[in-house]
Amino acid sequence: MSSLLVFAAMCGCPLSTHVICPACIDYDRDNSGCKWIGDTPFLLEPGNPAHQRHLVHVAQLAEGLAVRFADAEHKRLYGIEHHGGLIDNGRVVRECMSRMFSRIESNHSVTAERIRLARAERNRAFDAAVKLLLLPL
Repeated sequence: MSSLLVFAAMCGCPLSTHVICPACIDYDRDNSGCKWIGDTPFLLEPGNPAHQRHLVHVAQLAEGLAVRFADAEHKRLYGIEHHGGLIDNGRVVRECMSRMFSRIESNHSVTAERIRLARAERNRAFDAAVKLLLLPL
Protein backbone atom coordinates (compact mmCIF):
# COMPACT_ATOMS: atom_id res chain seq x y z
CA MET A 1 0.00 0.00 0.00
CA SER A 2 2.80 2.46 0.85
CA SER A 3 4.53 1.80 -2.47
CA LEU A 4 1.27 2.61 -4.23
CA LEU A 5 1.15 5.97 -2.42
CA VAL A 6 4.76 6.69 -3.38
CA PHE A 7 3.95 5.83 -7.00
CA ALA A 8 0.87 8.10 -6.95
CA ALA A 9 2.93 10.96 -5.51
CA MET A 10 5.66 10.47 -8.10
CA CYS A 11 3.09 10.55 -10.91
CA GLY A 12 0.96 13.34 -9.48
CA CYS A 13 3.69 15.80 -8.56
CA PRO A 14 5.03 16.38 -12.08
CA LEU A 15 1.49 16.94 -13.31
CA SER A 16 0.70 19.38 -10.52
CA THR A 17 3.97 21.29 -11.03
CA HIS A 18 3.09 21.63 -14.70
CA VAL A 19 -0.34 23.00 -13.80
CA ILE A 20 0.89 25.52 -11.21
CA CYS A 21 4.29 26.34 -12.70
CA PRO A 22 5.03 29.93 -11.57
CA ALA A 23 7.61 30.80 -14.19
CA CYS A 24 6.23 29.02 -17.23
CA ILE A 25 6.53 30.89 -20.46
CA ASP A 26 3.35 32.57 -21.63
CA TYR A 27 3.36 31.15 -25.16
CA ASP A 28 1.48 34.14 -26.59
CA ARG A 29 4.37 36.34 -25.47
CA ASP A 30 7.25 33.93 -26.06
CA ASN A 31 10.04 35.26 -28.26
CA SER A 32 13.80 35.19 -28.48
CA GLY A 33 14.20 38.76 -29.74
CA CYS A 34 14.09 40.61 -26.40
CA LYS A 35 10.66 42.01 -27.27
CA TRP A 36 8.18 42.96 -24.54
CA ILE A 37 4.75 42.28 -26.05
CA GLY A 38 1.22 41.70 -24.82
CA ASP A 39 1.38 43.58 -21.51
CA THR A 40 -1.52 46.01 -21.28
CA PRO A 41 -0.50 49.13 -19.32
CA PHE A 42 -2.38 49.78 -16.07
CA LEU A 43 -1.52 51.21 -12.67
CA LEU A 44 -0.57 48.48 -10.18
CA GLU A 45 -2.04 49.06 -6.74
CA PRO A 46 0.41 47.92 -4.02
CA GLY A 47 -2.29 46.41 -1.77
CA ASN A 48 -4.10 44.49 -4.51
CA PRO A 49 -3.18 40.74 -4.45
CA ALA A 50 -4.15 40.25 -8.11
CA HIS A 51 -1.90 43.14 -9.12
CA GLN A 52 0.95 41.70 -7.06
CA ARG A 53 0.52 38.31 -8.78
CA HIS A 54 0.59 40.09 -12.14
CA LEU A 55 3.81 41.87 -11.20
CA VAL A 56 5.42 38.58 -10.10
CA HIS A 57 4.31 36.96 -13.36
CA VAL A 58 5.63 39.70 -15.65
CA ALA A 59 8.91 40.06 -13.72
CA GLN A 60 9.59 36.33 -13.95
CA LEU A 61 8.46 36.26 -17.58
CA ALA A 62 10.87 39.10 -18.42
CA GLU A 63 13.72 37.16 -16.81
CA GLY A 64 12.85 34.03 -18.77
CA LEU A 65 12.61 35.94 -22.04
CA ALA A 66 15.97 37.63 -21.38
CA VAL A 67 17.57 34.20 -20.93
CA ARG A 68 15.93 33.00 -24.17
CA PHE A 69 17.29 36.07 -25.96
CA ALA A 70 20.80 35.48 -24.63
CA ASP A 71 20.64 31.81 -25.62
CA ALA A 72 19.55 32.78 -29.15
CA GLU A 73 22.39 35.30 -29.29
CA HIS A 74 24.79 32.53 -28.27
CA LYS A 75 23.48 30.43 -31.17
CA ARG A 76 23.99 33.33 -33.57
CA LEU A 77 27.58 33.78 -32.37
CA TYR A 78 28.67 30.18 -31.76
CA GLY A 79 26.14 27.89 -33.45
CA ILE A 80 24.72 26.37 -30.24
CA GLU A 81 21.64 27.72 -28.47
CA HIS A 82 22.60 27.65 -24.79
CA HIS A 83 24.80 29.33 -22.18
CA GLY A 84 23.82 32.79 -23.43
CA GLY A 85 24.02 34.12 -19.89
CA LEU A 86 27.78 33.70 -20.11
CA ILE A 87 28.26 36.05 -23.09
CA ASP A 88 30.36 39.01 -21.95
CA ASN A 89 29.99 37.91 -18.30
CA GLY A 90 26.19 38.16 -18.47
CA ARG A 91 26.01 41.54 -20.19
CA VAL A 92 23.63 40.37 -22.94
CA VAL A 93 21.06 38.88 -20.58
CA ARG A 94 21.32 41.82 -18.14
CA GLU A 95 20.83 44.43 -20.87
CA CYS A 96 17.80 42.63 -22.27
CA MET A 97 16.28 42.18 -18.82
CA SER A 98 16.92 45.85 -18.08
CA ARG A 99 15.06 46.89 -21.25
CA MET A 100 12.09 44.68 -20.35
CA PHE A 101 12.05 45.88 -16.75
CA SER A 102 11.99 49.48 -18.03
CA ARG A 103 8.87 48.62 -20.03
CA ILE A 104 7.26 47.05 -16.94
CA GLU A 105 8.12 50.16 -14.93
CA SER A 106 6.47 52.44 -17.48
CA ASN A 107 3.48 50.12 -18.15
CA HIS A 108 2.62 49.75 -14.47
CA SER A 109 4.18 52.75 -12.69
CA VAL A 110 6.32 50.60 -10.43
CA THR A 111 9.91 50.96 -9.30
CA ALA A 112 12.79 48.77 -10.36
CA GLU A 113 13.08 47.67 -6.72
CA ARG A 114 9.49 46.37 -6.68
CA ILE A 115 10.16 44.45 -9.89
CA ARG A 116 13.36 42.99 -8.44
CA LEU A 117 11.50 41.84 -5.31
CA ALA A 118 8.61 40.40 -7.36
CA ARG A 119 11.06 38.49 -9.57
CA ALA A 120 12.43 36.70 -6.50
CA GLU A 121 9.03 35.67 -5.08
CA ARG A 122 8.45 31.95 -4.74
CA ASN A 123 5.26 29.99 -5.33
CA ARG A 124 4.79 27.90 -2.18
CA ALA A 125 2.47 25.39 -3.87
CA PHE A 126 5.05 24.78 -6.59
CA ASP A 127 7.84 24.37 -4.02
CA ALA A 128 5.72 21.92 -1.99
CA ALA A 129 4.95 19.86 -5.10
CA VAL A 130 8.63 19.65 -6.00
CA LYS A 131 9.51 18.60 -2.45
CA LEU A 132 6.84 15.88 -2.57
CA LEU A 133 8.27 14.70 -5.87
CA LEU A 134 11.71 14.36 -4.33
CA LEU A 135 10.49 12.82 -1.06
CA PRO A 136 10.85 9.19 -2.24
CA LEU A 137 14.49 9.82 -3.08
